[in-house]
Amino acid sequence: MKKFLLIIATVLCCATTIFAQNDKISYQAVVRDSENRLVANKTVDVLVNVYNGSENTAVYTETHQANTNFNGMISLQIGGGTYVSGNWSDIHWKTARVTTKVTIDNEALGTLEMPVSAVPYALYADSAANVNTEPIAQQIRDTAKVLRQEIAVTNANLETLGNPGEHLQHPCVRHRDELRRH
Repeated sequence: MKKFLLIIATVLCCATTIFAQNDKISYQAVVRDSENRLVANKTVDVLVNVYNGSENTAVYTETHQANTNFNGMISLQIGGGTYVSGNWSDIHWKTARVTTKVTIDNEALGTLEMPVSAVPYALYADSAANVNTEPIAQQIRDTAKVLRQEIAVTNANLETLGNPGEHLQHPCVRHRDELRRH
C-alpha cells in the first residue's frame, strides 16, 4: 500500500511539473546575412529587449546563444535567456513590444521590432487578481432579482388562467372525456 501511495504521489508531482504554466514566450526567426542568404548551421547571439508601449528604455533585457538549423531557423524562449537588466514582472503585457538584435561573430545581422502577439496576453491576465469585481457582481445580483420578479409574475398569471390545457382541447376530446367519466 505504501508503494502504491508513493507511486501515486510521484506521478502527481511529475504531472504538476509537466503541465505547469511558465512565463516564457516562444520565439522563432529565420536568420539571413546582409546579402539575404540563409545563415545555416551557425551559432548566433540574440539580444532581446522588451519595452512598455512607446518607452525608449528597455524594461527587460536578456541574451541568447542559439544555433540555426539547415533552414537558418532559430528557436528560443524569451524570458529564459541570460539576464542582462530589468525586471520581467515590470513588463506591461497589454502594451509591450519586443526587439531582437541578431549578431554573428560580433557582426550585426539585423534588428527586428514587433508588438507582442495574443499568446503572451495570458501573462497580462495574471493582473486580473487586482480587478475590482464588485460592480460586475452587483450587476449579476440586480439581473437575478429582476428575473425572479418576472418569474413570480408569470407564475401568478398561470395560476389565474387555471389549467391552460382545458382551454386548448378539441371539443370532441372534451366530450369523449366527459362520457368516460359517466
